[in-house]
Amino acid sequence: MTIDWRQIAAKYCAHRDGSIPEPFKIKTLPKDTVLNVTKIPSECGLLTPKEIELTEKYDATALAEMIKDRKVTSVELVTAFCKRAAIAQQLVNCVNELFYEEALARAAELDEYYAKTGSLVGPLHGVPVSVKEHISIKNHTATASFLAKANIIAEKDSDLVATVRKAGAVFYCRTPQPQAIMHLETSSNLTGVTVNPFNRKLTPGGSSGGEGALLGIKASVLGIGSDIGGSIRSPAANNGLFGLRPSTLRLSRKGCQGAVSGQETILGVVGPLGRSVRDMNLFMKACIDSQPWLDDASLLPMPWRSVAPPKTLKVGIMRSDNVVNPQPPVARAMQMAIDQLSKNPDFDLVDVEPLDHKYSWDLISEMYWLDGGKVYYDLFNKVGEPILPLTEWIMHQPNVKPHDITAVWKLTAARDEYRNRYLKHLQAYGVDVLLTPVGPSPAPKLGEAKYWTYTSVWNLLDLPAVVFPVTTVDPKLDVKDESYIPMNEQDAANYETYSPEDYLDAPVSLQLVGKRWQDEELLAALDKIVSML
Repeated sequence: MTIDWRQIAAKYCAHRDGSIPEPFKIKTLPKDTVLNVTKIPSECGLLTPKEIELTEKYDATALAEMIKDRKVTSVELVTAFCKRAAIAQQLVNCVNELFYEEALARAAELDEYYAKTGSLVGPLHGVPVSVKEHISIKNHTATASFLAKANIIAEKDSDLVATVRKAGAVFYCRTPQPQAIMHLETSSNLTGVTVNPFNRKLTPGGSSGGEGALLGIKASVLGIGSDIGGSIRSPAANNGLFGLRPSTLRLSRKGCQGAVSGQETILGVVGPLGRSVRDMNLFMKACIDSQPWLDDASLLPMPWRSVAPPKTLKVGIMRSDNVVNPQPPVARAMQMAIDQLSKNPDFDLVDVEPLDHKYSWDLISEMYWLDGGKVYYDLFNKVGEPILPLTEWIMHQPNVKPHDITAVWKLTAARDEYRNRYLKHLQAYGVDVLLTPVGPSPAPKLGEAKYWTYTSVWNLLDLPAVVFPVTTVDPKLDVKDESYIPMNEQDAANYETYSPEDYLDAPVSLQLVGKRWQDEELLAALDKIVSML
């Protein structure tokens, strides 16, 4: 007898809900009309003043230093973040599983080790870290949000989790991703819809949207996500965070669950979401200093380097992709950054034209589904899982169809040709980095995140890209221009639906793009830029 998919989801959610300790539950939840819930964790009475301070005031680097200086224990940190994560789940649905007792036991071990030896086990000693669910943790689910995989329990840590654990991190919760891990939102038949803590009518992004929402409400200080089209950067942008999409082949993806393995035309990456540039550096250095290429033959043997930005940083300004122009809040954020950087002689700004970004989407959207989506459909059909609208949309892009091996070769050649054209295009401008929007709008309304090209183009080109917060939507400043003339139908749809009131309190972020395998230079450049904003 086939189990109804609703039963599978209900069982999974019952386990999730049962992982929230009773003392961590909010007595009276806010009404649905309360959109911004970011202050509720500190006002609901469940957190002590010290727990509020620990979860709100510091970045991961500061917390690691506080543990080293014996100003706080790992048990204190884990308790505070577990309580806040439990609260966050009740407000925005951003936790798949909280494992409080397991995390507390590990934190106690680390505290005892430090007390006895005076040594830290690694640079992340005692720091709580959250993880996107499809990145395997031993003895926990690894569903990738497929109902057909709901009963799969990981037998061992993924390589990245093992590395971060060895660096001293304490894992305490898993966060949701969308169906098929292929939305710039976070909705699935398994766990429902995750919403944005700054405005619950908006999406936190995807596919690492659980991480985005959790960090946005300050229930995590450092999270691990993945990105194949914008899945770290979209959640980081929508929740006012820093999020790095590293170059491929620097961090291991071994042990990350999905529908397809062995697909190499477009490689996904894993990477950090956090509160600062230095947290991005902390995470990357901790992982790469472990020499992950000794355990994963696919990785480049490339140590993490300490670099400084050039005295004069040449920044390419790409205001639009010339397919869909950014809405007023995003355009204002770009102008704010441009105005600030223009005041300093250490920055040389030059306008850069995008190169065939519509073509880039035609190419990458075809490469995502080389079998026409058959593997995904097979997984859905196995348990009768309904296909959600955003899954339907991405799997029915015009170029999606089954490919034979010759067609795959041709497509891969087209990818490489585009990469080479773009390489020469950027070399002609001589820029160190590119400053661009993360998307054409702030966090989209739920169900409407259907424009990927501001992020996916850099996946196609395999250029590292990092997102950083700039401002928030202000209805008084971000007025709709009723005289705006759209470039095309897509642009018209994006602009006609814009209303600043719909995005109240939404963070507005920007994206900095670097050169391939120069992730260190990218973060150094961002550090210099952020110091000016």
